[in-house]
Amino acid sequence: MFRKLTIFFAALVTVLAFAPAANAAVGAAPAQAGLAAASLLAPEVAGADGDVGIQDTSCASGYLCFWVHADYRGARGRFAGNNTHWSSYPQSQCQSGNWNDCASSAKNRGTQCRAHLHEHSSFGGARHSIGRGGNRAHLSNHDFNDRTSSNSWC
Repeated sequence: MFRKLTIFFAALVTVLAFAPAANAAVGAAPAQAGLAAASLLAPEVAGADGDVGIQDTSCASGYLCFWVHADYRGARGRFAGNNTHWSSYPQSQCQSGNWNDCASSAKNRGTQCRAHLHEHSSFGGARHSIGRGGNRAHLSNHDFNDRTSSNSWC
């Protein structure tokens, strides 16, 4: 029995040692047509020490992913579902300390919908849409750099 417990804990420590680091995570289902306000944000920093020179351009299916800098550099966040206040999600690499008006690049990996970036909270102001599978390495090319305060789908 003791040997089995030792093996179990050794395996657990190994898994935890190699698990990716994230600043925060709030769980929800992937984005699909008709989603309510469920959301997922995982503002993952590229590199364990926050080194923005290391690029992590990945974005899992079902999410809107966004980065602090152009070309998918710096801290990355991701949402599934509609989010009315990006200011509710902390990000130390942003000037305001949260994601409000901080995204400079984005990818839509939603499975059924367009992702809409909104200039103001609660889906107000100007809107920039990214089609399913679309990429925006430079939101500045679309006059939307550091202007997103909420997002919606479809």
